[in-house]
Amino acid sequence: MSVFKRNGLFVSKFQLHGRQHWTPGGPWPGTRDGKRHAHEAERRYRDRLNARTTNESCASFVARWLAEWPRPAASTRALYAQAAGRFSEHFGPTPLGEVERLSARSWALGVPRNLSKVVSTMYEDARNIGLVETNPFSNLRLPNTQKTEEVHPPTLDEYRTLLRSCVLLGGYAPEFRALIQFAAWTGLRVSEVQGLQWQDIDGDLLHVRRALKDDGSYGKPKNGLQRTVAFLEPARVLDQVPRREGSPFVFHVMKGAPLNQANLYYHWNKVRAPLALERQEAGLPGVRFHDLRHFCATQLLELGLSHFDVSVQLGHEDGGALVMSRYGHPSKDAARERLLTVFTGSSASIGSAAGSTGVAIPPKSRQ
Repeated sequence: MSVFKRNGLFVSKFQLHGRQHWTPGGPWPGTRDGKRHAHEAERRYRDRLNARTTNESCASFVARWLAEWPRPAASTRALYAQAAGRFSEHFGPTPLGEVERLSARSWALGVPRNLSKVVSTMYEDARNIGLVETNPFSNLRLPNTQKTEEVHPPTLDEYRTLLRSCVLLGGYAPEFRALIQFAAWTGLRVSEVQGLQWQDIDGDLLHVRRALKDDGSYGKPKNGLQRTVAFLEPARVLDQVPRREGSPFVFHVMKGAPLNQANLYYHWNKVRAPLALERQEAGLPGVRFHDLRHFCATQLLELGLSHFDVSVQLGHEDGGALVMSRYGHPSKDAARERLLTVFTGSSASIGSAAGSTGVAIPPKSRQ
């Protein structure tokens, strides 16, 4: 036991298995009872440390965790294996309980956020069974991977350029042009477009029931919820998309295989190339296919739809909060134009309504 006084209070520090440990819970009052409590706390803490698996390394726990805490979905298991593998490559022989927060944060800054989140989950499992005291990957306050102001969806002119650039694809141009237009005016995620089947099209509605996962399988959409969205008029271009015999999916590559990440971006990179130099000179990044989702949100807001309306189309369950903070990039010029024209055609009724009170009554909202 090594209980001693510091600044008039009792603290406890001891050596165990070659390592120095401070007993948690202190300091204790500088009285006889305080000293006794410090000794008891140290004894309990020693017992806890001795009861642990002292030789568990990061690499050994990764193997154990993947085997003993398997996730039900194949795509989730693949993601967890990828994250745990990256963690093991870096921290392998390090004892699991000796990964410090500074080291954890440095590693997390160099990998995709979804991987560091998985490792944080792994540490929570280790903490719950008593292998570690704390989770060094919790509350790291990592910077956002992409701030709202860094998102630059295509403008209407750039969207039209993308459609015209499809001519570069030859005979596949009409189908790929329809794909771009469909994605730009439905707001579906890339994986949801890839998972869309003909049976999901229901008159004025689209049923978003599945999405293509990283491992090539099809599962539920990103948030795990199926949804129904409006099949907006500008998106109704599927007469340009031929049906492939024996395939239930709507979109394919020219040779008939269902759309996936590799074959989608093979063609997308050709179509967006004419915009690359122009955007580079403007200091903007290239257009991603995902930016068509931002384009959809922006255009719907420009048309006067509410943030809640747009959130329903995008499949958010937050009442429009994320659309307000991230997905809407409306033009200030367009907003001023709407403000200047909001009373157009209503002058007479407004004047009449204001006759007795002197207060103009705005026209009833069209939403």
